[in-house]
Amino acid sequence: MSWAAKAWGRFAAANHKTGPVTEGSTPMATITKIAPSAQPNAGTVHWLNQCVERGKTEVFSEVITVSPGLAAELLRRNDGNRSVRQTKAEQYAIDMREGRWAFNGEPIIISVDGKLNDGQHRLQAVIDANICVVFLLVFGLSRESRETVDQGAARGASDYLGMGGLPNATTAAGIARLVLAYEQAEGQSAESKLITNASVVERVRADSGISTSAHFAVTTGRGGRNYVAGVVIGFCHYLFTQIDADDANEFLTQVCTGQRLNAGSPALAVRERLLAEGKSRQPKIAIIFRGWNFYRRRMKVRNTSLPKTLPFPALV
Repeated sequence: MSWAAKAWGRFAAANHKTGPVTEGSTPMATITKIAPSAQPNAGTVHWLNQCVERGKTEVFSEVITVSPGLAAELLRRNDGNRSVRQTKAEQYAIDMREGRWAFNGEPIIISVDGKLNDGQHRLQAVIDANICVVFLLVFGLSRESRETVDQGAARGASDYLGMGGLPNATTAAGIARLVLAYEQAEGQSAESKLITNASVVERVRADSGISTSAHFAVTTGRGGRNYVAGVVIGFCHYLFTQIDADDANEFLTQVCTGQRLNAGSPALAVRERLLAEGKSRQPKIAIIFRGWNFYRRRMKVRNTSLPKTLPFPALV
């Protein structure tokens, strides 16, 4: 039995006092039609059915704490919707579990015939996080209106940071995303699909080093934009600065500008390797990391000694 079905079964049993609901017993649809003996509590199946009935004559909304059980019941009424993108649901669940999910008035929409029009990823996240979350539920809209939902441009972390007046918001958000992925992978890579916008915004606002490295990326880093993205330079600058700020500035300035470089220089070797590399970020980061380690040991190196392979080396 799926997680959602189990959650719904526990929820239905608690709301209707009819004993546990299992596959092969009384159909769920029959149970949800049992009339309550008193005014139904908000968030129960009977309350939901009452709202659906009211929605047949008017459009209205309710602010409700949605439990995993209620989320499962709403998802059960979700035929004909798009497939759930599990990565997106898990991103939401992470923010919910870690306390970054804020009530913002974005509604869960239930159609006039009681079907879920919008909100399946948020509801799946409630189940995955196994916590209760406050949502605005809107009832009474036509089933066809779901075809007009989510047609605006989605906001990213850089939009939220920019609205707060942060300079270089796009670069700062990109650096923070790479830093969070790097930390999540314990320094093995800088790639993850589970870094949320909320976690990026939180990190940038709490860590002034991100903004410092973003400034370096959009100024000095501009010199290397033909072969390496500013976000990558900013990410490397952030990490290298934790080790030695002066060395970080000097080495990455050499990489980006190519000035005063002699044969065997680690920065020159990095530049030559980056110029021959494609657009993928991970290999370019690996090359820069290896060049940095040679630079820190004040050793000469050929570009053939800077492999792009993963995992990343430890930084010295």
